[in-house]
Amino acid sequence: MINSITFWFILGILLLLSEFLIPGFTIFFFGLGAILTSILLVIISPLDNFLWVQVIFFLGTSITLFITLRRKFKKTLKGELFKEKDDYTGKECLVIESVTKEKQGRIKFNGTTWSAISLDKTVKKNQKATILGKKDGNPLVFIIQK
Repeated sequence: MINSITFWFILGILLLLSEFLIPGFTIFFFGLGAILTSILLVIISPLDNFLWVQVIFFLGTSITLFITLRRKFKKTLKGELFKEKDDYTGKECLVIESVTKEKQGRIKFNGTTWSAISLDKTVKKNQKATILGKKDGNPLVFIIQK
């Protein structure tokens, strides 16, 4: 028979691992609550005999963690904190391969070459152009104008 410390620790690990299988980022906090319960039992060993205290502590910590941290972690995991910043619109680039409305060319921007198209007229090699944005459906292609 396993003791309470081992039970709560194993339950916590299983709940943390099950987060990979069940979407929603909810079970994670209950896994942390179970692990914190096992840590509490290591620190205060007489609580090993009081299951109701363990369950209340588990539920209390799990719900508190869920309410206070879920929103912050969910934004991070969904990528909201790492969205691409539009730091290219209006910037100048150098055309290294002629660009037309019909034919993609290449530009040099921030030390890297990129595919580009022009909205209206041809922009020839070695000319400077202004970046207007990125092409819909293909974010690796810039739209430029002379």
